[in-house]
This record gives sequence, structure tokens and C-alpha cells, in this order.
Amino acid sequence: MITVSFACGHTAKLADDTALAVCAECGERRVQAVKARAPKFRGVVLGPHAKFESLAGIPVTVGAPNDGE
Repeated sequence: MITVSFACGHTAKLADDTALAVCAECGERRVQAVKARAPKFRGVVLGPHAKFESLAGIPVTVGAPNDGE
């Protein structure tokens, strides 16, 4: 759920996938503030709030025998 504060002073709790926020009491559409949970990212992220950073490769050896075994 997202908590939306409208310019009229009223607040409402809306579903995460709400496309249009309208005050149920007076019909105001201007949003003053929004409180929502932090997003969770997995894997590769692209978008206006994601910072792309190219990571350097790490050398690994696959199938090498271990000294103690």
C-alpha cells in the first residue's frame, strides 16, 4: 500500500499499482507527498533511478585440483 497526501490536505492509502490518484473526499488530483516501501532489485536493473556501473571481471579457475586433497 502507498500513502498519498493530496494538496487539499486529505490522505489516502492506495494499492501499489494505482495509475491515477484522486482524493475520495473532494476529487483533488494534485499529490503533495507519497510514502511507499523501498523497491527491491534483483539482477540487472535499468531505469531513471538506477545507476549503471560496469563491474571489472574477476579471474577464476574452474576445475583446478586443491592442494590439500
